[in-house]
This record gives sequence, structure tokens and C-alpha cells, in this order.
Amino acid sequence: MHIASGQLDKNFRKTADPKAALNYYNALETPFRLCGFAWYERDKVLWRLPRELMPQLADNLQTLAKCTSGGAIRFRTNSKTVALRAKLVYTVDNTNMPRSATSGFDLYVGDGRRMVFKKMTAAAEKELEIDTIIINYLSGETQECLINLPLRNGVTMLEIGLDADAHVEPPAPFALQNPVVFYGSSITQGACASRPGNAYTAHLSRWLNAEQINFGFSGHARGEIEVAQRIAECAMSAFVYDYDHNARSLEELESTYEPFYRTIRDKHPAIPVIMISRPDFDDCPEWNIKRRDIIRTAFNNARASGDENVYFIDGETLFGTKDRDACTVDATHPNDLGFIRIAEGVYPMLKQSLCR
Repeated sequence: MHIASGQLDKNFRKTADPKAALNYYNALETPFRLCGFAWYERDKVLWRLPRELMPQLADNLQTLAKCTSGGAIRFRTNSKTVALRAKLVYTVDNTNMPRSATSGFDLYVGDGRRMVFKKMTAAAEKELEIDTIIINYLSGETQECLINLPLRNGVTMLEIGLDADAHVEPPAPFALQNPVVFYGSSITQGACASRPGNAYTAHLSRWLNAEQINFGFSGHARGEIEVAQRIAECAMSAFVYDYDHNARSLEELESTYEPFYRTIRDKHPAIPVIMISRPDFDDCPEWNIKRRDIIRTAFNNARASGDENVYFIDGETLFGTKDRDACTVDATHPNDLGFIRIAEGVYPMLKQSLCR
């Protein structure tokens, strides 16, 4: 027998929608922990640079600073279901990144380095709102959850839905007291991972059990001293930078690289600083050798000045020796294979430097 929707009992309609059986929480409030936004407590927006700096920046850099790359929500729960409601800022159309990366959220479950990917969700084409169940078959044991935010989109509202009879708690503290801070190009921002958790900075954050703050700006991280000064305000356990992609000339790279390092070092005299040259070396090796030499010179000068906690990683080595041409989507931006190789190449030095 057919029952018209208007005749359906209201209570039955409610339980027929699985999302109706959930409690929704503002993910930007306790007990949830927001990660990756150094100025959120003051500015109350999910921007990666401080509000008062924005008018001084180029329009494209302002747009990129409103992207949530490196941002994450952490919490502990015994809920079998994790749902998401979110409002995004941009309708993103990118030729070499899927929506699962530009406008996607991915869920990891576990503790510390044992966190594993479970599921992801993303906005539909040209849509700015998400209202969906990410997963509904977790074990029911209390465990830590991590939701990474989009790499190339902004977020203005974020709610987490959990089973009505489930509890939610603050996450365990990170292994490192302060974040690892990254500054760099579109590669640092996460182009072109298939989803946020596959960016090399996200791999390193999970492996170290540390918060990341990501200052990767596609095409617009050029070593600006005013940006360096603001980044230097952040508490950090280590600083990693690899922005030579974005320098428009050898002269620009040379004139900005050492001043950027000194700005960070002056505020943070004891932390490890890791300098990385570009990993997509093979497309134009003659040009990339010259850029690498500038970075290596900055490293040598820092060591000669007595800095024993500065390190250099030759980007040419990061894609390994086998199937190097399989590591990018466009001869520049790493794919998931390229990103895992970068992370594996950076991790030993970063881990060792943090244990000094």
C-alpha cells in the first residue's frame, strides 16, 4: 500500500533519516580541539594569517590565506557514527586537484602515529554546504578522531554529528608541546594530493603526533618579510620551509631566503630550522641546480655563523631513484606517491632534530 509523504507519521519520518538520530556539536568549541590556526582565538576566523595583516597582502594571497590547509579538528568519542555539516567559502574548479582535496574532509581514527584513514567527504560540484554522514560503522570503543580540513577552500561553519548516546571528550595531548610550522609553495599547501591527509605536511604531523601550522600559499609565498615576522610570532617546535618554487627569479630567491631564516631564528633561537629545495627537480635541472645552490649557500652561511640546529635537504633526493616520473601530476606538483616519498625523506631529519 502506497502512503503519500504528507500522510507519513512525523516520528517515523524523523527516524527514517539517520542524521536525525545524531547530536550535532560546534566543532570550534570544547571539547573539540581546533588545530592549525595560530590566530583563531583572537580573530575567530579560520584564516591562516592574522586579520590585521590581510589588507597589506595581494588579493590572491588573501584568498589563499582563507584556505584551511593544515587545519584539523580532534576529539575522542565512542560514537559509531561521525557526521559533518560545513559551510565553505569558494566553489573551486581546479584542473589538477579533485574536489576530495580542494573541498574535502578526511577522517582518521586511532592514537598517535597509529592513526589510520577511514573515510572522506567533499562538497558536490558548485555547492558550498555539506551535510552528510562520513562513517557509521566505527567500533564503538572510545578512540581519537582527526578530521582534516580542505586544502584549497575556506570554512565558515563546522559541526560534528555523533550518536545521541555517545560521549565526546577532549583529545589526548600531542607528543610535541608546540606545532611544527611549514612555509612554502603550492606543494606545501598540498597540491596535488587526492585528499587533505595525503599532503606531506599531514603525514609528518601524524607520524610525529604533532600539530601542524601550514603556511603554504600556491604561487604566493615569496619570502615576504612581513609574513616572516608574523609567522615568527607563532609558538613552534620546528620550522620547515621550501618556497623556492614561488621566487620569480634567482635574484628574488637570493634576496629573501636568508632574511626569512634570520627573522625566524631571531625569535626562535633554539628550534630546528629545515631548508628544503624543490623536489620536482628533473623538469629543468640546470635551473633547479642554481636555485638549490642559493638555498645551500644560505644553509652554509647559517652553519658558519654558529647555528648548529639548521639543516638542509636536497629536494632532488626526495622522489627517490625509481619511477620518479610517477611522483607528480603535471611534472611539478606531487601526487600521493610523491607526497609520501617527500614525507619519508623529510621525517628522519625532522625527527632527529627534534630529539637533540
